[in-house]
Amino acid sequence: MKTYSVDASQAFHEHYLGLVRSQAGPPHAIVFETKPIVFALSTWRNRRRYAVR
Repeated sequence: MKTYSVDASQAFHEHYLGLVRSQAGPPHAIVFETKPIVFALSTWRNRRRYAVR
């Protein structure tokens, strides 16, 4: 899932949903230990393009 704040989103998913972060995955994403489907958080690559004006 794309998000603007990976840290805030990670905290929400861990604290409120009880997900556990996996040590596997690319360095630019937060991957959670979910099965059978992988769930990950990452940032928008171009924040200015999607900024609300």
